[in-house]
Amino acid sequence: MSKKIKISQPLPKVNWKDSDMEEELTIKIPNANLISKIIDPRSSPQEYFVPIRFPAQQHMKDADGFFIPLPKEDPKKKLQQQHQFQNERYQIQLQDLISIDDLGQGSSGRVIKALHRPTNLLVALKTIQVVNDEKFTKQINLELETLVSCDHSNIIRCYGAFLEGAQVAIALEFMNLGTLQDVIKKSGKIPEGMLGLIAYQLLKGLDYLHRTKKIIHRDIKPSNLLINSAGEVKISDFGVSGQLLNTQDQRSTWVGTVTYMSPERFLCEPYSSNTDVWSLGLSLLECAWGVFPYPHPGTNETTPSLGFWEIKEYIVSRPAPPSPPEFSQMGADFIAMCLQKDPRKRRSAAELLEHPFIKQYEDVSLQYLEGWLNINQ
Repeated sequence: MSKKIKISQPLPKVNWKDSDMEEELTIKIPNANLISKIIDPRSSPQEYFVPIRFPAQQHMKDADGFFIPLPKEDPKKKLQQQHQFQNERYQIQLQDLISIDDLGQGSSGRVIKALHRPTNLLVALKTIQVVNDEKFTKQINLELETLVSCDHSNIIRCYGAFLEGAQVAIALEFMNLGTLQDVIKKSGKIPEGMLGLIAYQLLKGLDYLHRTKKIIHRDIKPSNLLINSAGEVKISDFGVSGQLLNTQDQRSTWVGTVTYMSPERFLCEPYSSNTDVWSLGLSLLECAWGVFPYPHPGTNETTPSLGFWEIKEYIVSRPAPPSPPEFSQMGADFIAMCLQKDPRKRRSAAELLEHPFIKQYEDVSLQYLEGWLNINQ
């Protein structure tokens, strides 16, 4: 039976001093020797709370002289807490995950939204059916090696992988708005200003892959570019990525989605990392027009479904599609540089980061993109 605390009982004092605070905070706690949590002196003895330590400049005193935090709440507190967990390289265990929702079929497996119980972190659990095939095994191993080794804010994070029966499960960073393809379906098109913020982030991710990791993605497209409500954009799905000895090395293998392939790959010619730049340009143009730009919406030409030979004809033999008429000259020039048909003249991701159109977004807050997404999604 718990002991009843009388109001007349003397209240012992407990001193709490934090190195980040300029003053020492003294509060009175009923029966302090019997409890492990601090009681708010302005509440009844039955209401307990764990104190949060605030920097001194964020404090003010009430009428009774007690420190209280300023009445300003950070709206991104939850997102920042999730980022804190995401930045830790812990290994998620399958038994700690709770399935919440089915996010649908991805390009190489089914994706499930799950909760990591120990941290309350939401993850995207990608499940892939195991096939007894050497090529398939190589592709899975490549994706895992790439994901685990990457550490960049614009590359999707991997928290662990498990073999469960006949399936491989990969725990990935959860992006609550899905892909750029999903954004296009809901908003119709993305305006130039928002595309600039998106392009800047994706070029940073590609530059990291190409120069730091020596990797060509080879399957850049809107459905492999993920976005969240904070305006963060990240590259995902490395199942067909290729390893380079250096950035200028050339490959001649045929993998990826043909719709977004560069002209040199259609012609079975050797290609290098700037093949991803072509795919990025085509993806951004699709976001700008709201539809796949071949045949581009500025013409009366309509093709309900493009086959391999039609796609090859457009990409290899016809001029690159233009930017929308409302685009600025700088924006249109940037897209044109991405869609340079001659790979020798096409810029690298690092070079395009220096383009005036991209440079103007270096110091622009993602809050602008966040606000646009909150209105349009």
